[in-house]
Amino acid sequence: MSLIEAYICTTFKQSGETVLAFQNKVLESCQLTQFEHIAEALDVLERIENPIGSLVSAHLLESISIVFGSVEVRILLRYDASPDQEDDLDISALQLVRNPPAECLLGFIIKDRAMADFLGVSDLEDFSTSHVQILTT
Repeated sequence: MSLIEAYICTTFKQSGETVLAFQNKVLESCQLTQFEHIAEALDVLERIENPIGSLVSAHLLESISIVFGSVEVRILLRYDASPDQEDDLDISALQLVRNPPAECLLGFIIKDRAMADFLGVSDLEDFSTSHVQILTT
């Protein structure tokens, strides 16, 4: 599996900015891989926008992954970094996905599951669809 990793600094951003950056990368990834279920991905992104924003605001999200076939784009969230420590997320490696993928996998690593449960935002898997799968750890 090919892995692309980049840090995103959340220190001086509102949680909505971080969520929007993630949503935009998912949409770019869908277009780059010619994923045929973009409308479904948009629907899922819209439904998970508030829970993801809550996880970012509470500093509970360690990373977000976008997986198509054998290529994973992992966005690592830095809550203590300055903006100059942020990486430019280059997703061009997704061009290695030769055939349009049948599904997209969105993965979220949650730092404290008990706190996410307390906030009522740990059930992201419930938003999975037939072509957009969500996994949390």
